[in-house]
Amino acid sequence: MSDPGRLAGMPGWRVWALVVAFAAAGLAIDVGISRAIERESHAYLLRQLGAIARLSGDLLRAVPEAERAAAVQEVDARFAFPVRLEETVPGERAGADADGLRWREPLDPAHTLVLGPVTLEDNPEYRGPMRRLHALRVASAALFALLAAGLAIGWMRPVQRDLRRLRDAAAAIAQRRWSTRVGAARSEPITPLNEAFDAMATRIEALLERSREMAAAIGHELRTPLARIRFAVDALRDEPPTEAALAAIEGDLDELEALIDASLTWSRLEREDIRFEPGVEDLAPWLERQVGHLRPIAGERALSCTADGPLRARFDPSLLAYAVRNGVRNALKYARSTVRVGAAVRHDRVEVTIDDDGPGVDPAQREAVFEPFRRLARDDDARHAGWGLGLAVVRRTMTLHGGEARIEDSPLGGARLVLFLPRPPG
Repeated sequence: MSDPGRLAGMPGWRVWALVVAFAAAGLAIDVGISRAIERESHAYLLRQLGAIARLSGDLLRAVPEAERAAAVQEVDARFAFPVRLEETVPGERAGADADGLRWREPLDPAHTLVLGPVTLEDNPEYRGPMRRLHALRVASAALFALLAAGLAIGWMRPVQRDLRRLRDAAAAIAQRRWSTRVGAARSEPITPLNEAFDAMATRIEALLERSREMAAAIGHELRTPLARIRFAVDALRDEPPTEAALAAIEGDLDELEALIDASLTWSRLEREDIRFEPGVEDLAPWLERQVGHLRPIAGERALSCTADGPLRARFDPSLLAYAVRNGVRNALKYARSTVRVGAAVRHDRVEVTIDDDGPGVDPAQREAVFEPFRRLARDDDARHAGWGLGLAVVRRTMTLHGGEARIEDSPLGGARLVLFLPRPPG
């Protein structure tokens, strides 16, 4: 990939080399056309010269030999090229000379009428127009070169300015100024490059911001169980360990392990190179199995699953399991007595619904709950505690599937989590 800094500092001689190439091409074309015209014009001139020579020869043969010299002088005065009498060379025939500039017309065995040479030097009448023609050719070549220079400079200047801005923006990103953007380009060829750079910079800034938020949130979440463990360890120094104290420490360690697992799951889903291997299969039995795995943690709450199968859907079983399990766990956390999981086809999409009879979610907060480490303020007991990653994992998983996730009101009186999956074609 070319270095924008090197391109932005591209020396001007390349532009002028382009200009000279344009000028040379224009001049070569002009010379080629001019030579073709000159060849055709020369052939036409010789034909005319031959016709004049034959006509003049016929007229001069009728003139007495003593008066021919004066008659030739009179003809010479009427033409711009020389007309004269020369001695006939033995075996000479009428026609053009080898150089193609004279025409020889024998009058009698002793005399030959010679017309020409038709040259610029010998014919002053042609000197002015020919010189003007050559001057016009030089002027047209110069004008073509200037036009090419103007076009090249007019095109290259915005490109070089845009590349210079891109180079400066790349240097700023390298210096950790993550908010730097290059903005819209003035030249069309650089526009896609600027758009790609800004999209990349935005993505980097968002990833870094999420990483900072995640680090701060994990650090905050670690404090509580670590403080409880430290308090329990200090208490064990003064008293012999009891089953209750050891169980409390083990519970705090389980909480730390669960937080680490949730954080690793979120980090894995946020990676750009995550393996996504969807296939087409019946969602109904798969969903029944996922709910069955979660029944042991439902406790006294009723957990049921109803799927109007068969439900052919395109999904990655290992990734979609994150969404379903986190959604059901979240519902069990807030449900009073019942959680229902269902699936059906509606509006050419497969919808998975997870209903609970808990307190529900305020409509103003239904988007916020999908943000990582965002938890709703509850006045309920400690069983509602969590880290705010469950629903973030759900939405990220559905985004990878080309679907979506949202919160609605549940017929049970609590919240309904709806997962939308696209149906396979055909």
